[in-house]
Amino acid sequence: MVCCENSIAPFIFENNSCGSQIIKILYLSFNNPALSPGVFQKEREFCEIFGQHCQENDVVFQGRCILTSLGHASVTRQCGNFLVVREFPSALYRVFARIPLFSSLFRICPVFHHTYREIASFMPDAIIWRYNITYVPGVFNPKKIIPRVIFITEHQAKEIEELQGSRAGRLLAPLIAWNGNHVLRKVDGIIGVTSEIASYEYNLIRRDIPYFTLTNSIRVQNYPLKKSTRTANDLLRMLYVGSHTASWQGLDRILAGMSAFKDDTKLELHIAGILDADIAKLIESLHLRDRVIVHGYKTDRELDCLFDLCDLAIGTLGMHRKDLVYGSTLKVREYMARGIPFIISYKDEDIAQNFPYILHAPADDTPIDFSKVMAFIKGLRKYRAESISTAMRDYASEHMDYEAKAHRLLAFIKSLVPATGT
Repeated sequence: MVCCENSIAPFIFENNSCGSQIIKILYLSFNNPALSPGVFQKEREFCEIFGQHCQENDVVFQGRCILTSLGHASVTRQCGNFLVVREFPSALYRVFARIPLFSSLFRICPVFHHTYREIASFMPDAIIWRYNITYVPGVFNPKKIIPRVIFITEHQAKEIEELQGSRAGRLLAPLIAWNGNHVLRKVDGIIGVTSEIASYEYNLIRRDIPYFTLTNSIRVQNYPLKKSTRTANDLLRMLYVGSHTASWQGLDRILAGMSAFKDDTKLELHIAGILDADIAKLIESLHLRDRVIVHGYKTDRELDCLFDLCDLAIGTLGMHRKDLVYGSTLKVREYMARGIPFIISYKDEDIAQNFPYILHAPADDTPIDFSKVMAFIKGLRKYRAESISTAMRDYASEHMDYEAKAHRLLAFIKSLVPATGT
């Protein structure tokens, strides 16, 4: 196994026929900002910070988010170094777009077509593609446009294992695996959001290629520090933030724990996101409607106010349902930047295991034990809330900000680019 995480190569190389050449890097995503706003924000921040770092090191960088639109023309939106391209789809796409299976099938052609056009126009030396399984059975292959391009895939999950969590996913898994085999045989390097995922993808490929662990990052300065609004000792306000409440988030464990908790302390859960049907039914069946406040998807000042109101944030509590021991979630990075203690049930490679402002729950399906939660909260209430928030934010700045990781990623990419250049 080859790990080039710490390898360093010069940022400008010599080409004997053309003289000095500047390396060009293209970042590609097919995610829909409307469906995954948190992912889009992460990608936009990444392109902004990494693009600046590339410029400082004489490397040319472009970021592209390419997706289909049901509008009547192609639309582009510039977000710093991240250009969002909404490509006008075929007539067949407009007919079948509202049928999920056909929607995936008929958007492949316009998205791939425009992506290949972008590649041919920019002529990059290296491409980073955020691996996306929703574009099967199409096989994305940038080497058909530039055979010598360095093709790197970025992975956020063990894709096949994650599919096993739903009936539809289990049916699609063989097709996804077939597609992955055809895509990954063209890959020159792997980026995993955890070392566990990077190793998993490396073993799938079964070729000795370099891999790199790039844990999720944020721009800490974009998040306001939580204001201290400490509640009474007999009240605990909790906050869950997420675009949805999928099973692997483990919110059911919080609800089951709230229902089982017998104490004078009032437990109050605020949800800033859209409820999945299963969670909505569980709230009703456990008779928790009066203790669960669903705010819907919130941003900006409305979300800031919820953070100021609450004492404890809810991280991911079902990572084991995706067959993962390690995680690197965006919500935890936001919690750290804002300075609110939180609970998770996995290991995060950016956070020391003994970090005092995190409560670790068991990595299983048992209800959360709120006697332990309250003991954790009472321990924190001995300290000034402002000092806790500041300590968490300082830690996030040092370990979770893009600025701390951009140079390592660029060194990894440079190590893969052939010395002969373009």
